[in-house]
Amino acid sequence: VRLKPFEGDPNSERMQGFGDLVLTIVMSEDVPGWYVSLLAEAPGQDGNAIYRSELTFDRLEALK
Repeated sequence: VRLKPFEGDPNSERMQGFGDLVLTIVMSEDVPGWYVSLLAEAPGQDGNAIYRSELTFDRLEALK
């Protein structure tokens, strides 16, 4: 799933690049809890991201 939460926002030009933020969520029924990864990225004008945060879930631990 790819989400662009600020697409069409009239204030996106004032967000210093975060107006182009893209959230990419990978899910699978084969993984406990369904979530495989979450990537939040705001692309920069030169091809390098001005912001990038990635979470990858590699195991499910039991609660004690």
